[in-house]
Amino acid sequence: FDDLAGMTLDLSDKNIVPDDKGKVEIDVSDAVQQGNMARTTVVYGEKKFTIENLSNFSDVAGATVKYRPIQNIYVTSKYVYVTQVYNDKNVKLSRCEIDTKNNSKASYVNSMNLENVGHGQTLVPYTKKYEGVDRHYFLVCAGAIRSEGFDYWEAKSVGRIKYQPGATINQIDSFVNVEYSNKTRSLFANLRRCAVNLSIDGETMLMFKQSTSGNVQYSFYDFNEVNNIFNSRVSGDRNFKGTKLADACLGDMDKNEFPNGQLQGIDIDDNLNIYIVCDGDNTEDQKAILSVIDYKTRKTRNYDLSWKVNKKLEIEGIQVRKNKIYIGASPKLNADRKTAYIFSIDRDSLI
Repeated sequence: FDDLAGMTLDLSDKNIVPDDKGKVEIDVSDAVQQGNMARTTVVYGEKKFTIENLSNFSDVAGATVKYRPIQNIYVTSKYVYVTQVYNDKNVKLSRCEIDTKNNSKASYVNSMNLENVGHGQTLVPYTKKYEGVDRHYFLVCAGAIRSEGFDYWEAKSVGRIKYQPGATINQIDSFVNVEYSNKTRSLFANLRRCAVNLSIDGETMLMFKQSTSGNVQYSFYDFNEVNNIFNSRVSGDRNFKGTKLADACLGDMDKNEFPNGQLQGIDIDDNLNIYIVCDGDNTEDQKAILSVIDYKTRKTRNYDLSWKVNKKLEIEGIQVRKNKIYIGASPKLNADRKTAYIFSIDRDSLI
């Protein structure tokens, strides 16, 4: 059983009947990875985009570091959007245009600043019709919180904005009482941070919350109903203690911790499987670690991700698409952070 080191045998759905000698035969295929346990698969990807000429924050009063790591990414057909933190709890949201001649490169075009929003872990552009017209929005972090014993300001809520190049905003239409964002409106105590993302088809919203003790709750919402609540002129509708958001909740999943103890990006697919990415050890076969939590079985599979790059990287952000998964990364050295990267892997390489 050397190859099962660090594994857990999941026998919860088995009818265990000893033989006449009191012995039980166990199928090792029931071994699953959980928490910080072993990974079985190395998945090789490629560098998809180099993001160039990121902001030097010269437009921001009091910014102390010239270049900063990205915190999240989102790729569209024409642009790459990224977030970066400045002055502890403010976020720059940048639009970078993909080069039509060299579509492996994207260059900074413009940006806007979001004040008092935390760490920038939510970044989701979407389009929905309202009053017969297509409306373009972003879901973003809202409301900064720094829990006792933690170094960083993070988000205590999420909200909706329109992208406004050159603007600085400090008032965001956002949810309240996020610690009650579940089907039963039960208190999720000692909220440390939260973030959301959307399924590929835009129909389901994942709300993730983590407590100061490390507990995690994932809640799933009908996003058409959530968007209608954003459109409501009744501000009380955006309260997770209220019935409208509770009715929009499809269900919840609770875990004791993240699969590998870290989270640098989270997303879901159309089957509501959860994808969590975090830093690897920067060796050749482990540039990042991807964990996939199966929505139906609640089991977790972990993958070491690898691609050809010489620099040591910080992993920041994930985007799941139909055929690809994009993962953002910044160089660890401050001097190199004028540039960032997006790597991709094929979804069908995940077994």
